[in-house]
Amino acid sequence: LDGAHNYSAFLALRQTLKEAPLPIEGLVIGFSKEKDVRNSLQVLLPWHGPVFFTQASTSRAMESKVLKQIAREVGLEGESYPNVQEAIKAALASSKNFLVTGSIFVVAEALRALRAVTE
Repeated sequence: LDGAHNYSAFLALRQTLKEAPLPIEGLVIGFSKEKDVRNSLQVLLPWHGPVFFTQASTSRAMESKVLKQIAREVGLEGESYPNVQEAIKAALASSKNFLVTGSIFVVAEALRALRAVTE
């Protein structure tokens, strides 16, 4: 889980991905509408693992389908999910090690979803 939610934080996240003790195989990403999504996502390129675009349960959330389209425009492919719980389920089924990022709202919902899976 990483609360990176803007361009500067994604620059730091890129370094974290390079130095992670285990390889990160997938990404669960959701953003708030007002964020610089395009430039933040470009920092992740090239990315070769699965990407799960999602949205938090808040009016500030960018719709996952809109996020998927913006990502496609910058060269990042993935699937969209209507809520964080569905994105987490897909990531768990697809990737051993994945990172949740892009919005603190998404991270908080992911934490609840992951706790529910392990309890």
